[in-house]
Amino acid sequence: MIRIPPRGVLLDTTSVFTILLPPVLTYFGTAFLSLIPGTRLLKLAILPVHLYLSFRAGTMLELSGGVPGRAFLNQVIMVRLCLPLSFYVDV
Repeated sequence: MIRIPPRGVLLDTTSVFTILLPPVLTYFGTAFLSLIPGTRLLKLAILPVHLYLSFRAGTMLELSGGVPGRAFLNQVIMVRLCLPLSFYVDV
C-alpha cells in the first residue's frame, strides 16, 4: 500500500533516492529509448509509470522551504519531467 505523508518531505539523501531519482531515471531511460528505432510501444508502456513517479515527486517533495514566494518550486519537478514526454513522436 502506498503511504502518502500529510505534508511535504524535505529534500535529503533518502528523499532524493526514493522520490526524486526514480522519475529522473525513467526520464533518461525514455530518452535513451527514443534513440533506438522500433521502441514506441515500450516507451508508451513506460509512460504511465513515469507520469505517476513525476506526479508523486512533484506533490511529495517540499522545495520551497516554507517560503510562500517560492511555492511554485514544489510543482516545477512535476511539470519539468512530464511536459517533454507529452510530445511522443516517432520519426
